[in-house]
Amino acid sequence: MTIVPETRARKITFYQTHVPVWAQDPASIGLTTAAVDQLQALVEEARQAMVAQQEAQLAARNATQKFHNAVRRMHVGGDGVIGGATMLQLIKVYAQTTGDDSVYSRAHIAPPAKPGRPGSAPVPGTPYDFKSNLSQIGEIELTWKCDNPDGTVGTIYQIKRKTDGGPLVLVGTVGEKKFLDDTIPPGTKECIYEVTAMRSTGKGNVGGYIIQFGCAHPNPSFVIKRTKLVA
Repeated sequence: MTIVPETRARKITFYQTHVPVWAQDPASIGLTTAAVDQLQALVEEARQAMVAQQEAQLAARNATQKFHNAVRRMHVGGDGVIGGATMLQLIKVYAQTTGDDSVYSRAHIAPPAKPGRPGSAPVPGTPYDFKSNLSQIGEIELTWKCDNPDGTVGTIYQIKRKTDGGPLVLVGTVGEKKFLDDTIPPGTKECIYEVTAMRSTGKGNVGGYIIQFGCAHPNPSFVIKRTKLVA
């Protein structure tokens, strides 16, 4: 039978509970006052180190969330702020409406590929076989498969999300079959994702996915309770 618990936190609790008892009459249990006093100091040192570690871990989570939010705001914008992605789209629209392809070189971005004749390329496929992973800081990594027509390039994926019955909002556009959602509101119990494959020649059907959480989000201890394909 193991006397001292296995986890570090429970070890500290064990010694915090036992050292005062041992200090009452050390000699009667084969110890010395000096040894017990030294152990008491070590217990306090360990306790303070645990508190510092917990505070640092919380600070790291907050800093990570702040970093992700800042990058998202820079790229996507919001609350009246125009993000970089919108600016790139405005540059493209300006070049198209003016018929001036030199706009792209002045903006130091590559011009879009010339489209073929209308209807010459089939539309992208439908996302399916969704999978999700939950990080310790409450982020959801969503992955999927999508069978796009052979020979087609430039497919992007538009991700929209609805939380707890709210409105469906755009949360990202990616060029690969995965998306990291680091903006799930606190207290969320259900997320519905809609993913659409898109190219300049058209867009595919929507692939949908539901995630229900075991408790209110975000809590590093919660688990994904149920996931299923909805479209």
